[in-house]
Amino acid sequence: MREGTPLKEHLDESNFVLMEFCDIDVNIKDEDLKMILLACLPPSYENFVNSFSVGKDSNTLEEAKSSLYSREL
Repeated sequence: MREGTPLKEHLDESNFVLMEFCDIDVNIKDEDLKMILLACLPPSYENFVNSFSVGKDSNTLEEAKSSLYSREL
């Protein structure tokens, strides 16, 4: 994700890529999907990524997306 790209655009693009994986029967664990999403965020999200991923192994991809939307508001 580039700086200045709207979050919704980034999440839509991520969802598209994930759907492509599903279409070819590639299974990716929810935790791995969450980490991929967090790793693709630009440097301005560094504090969010650190606070969301440190010591929180049980967070899901949906929780990460929800928190990102909340941050964006």
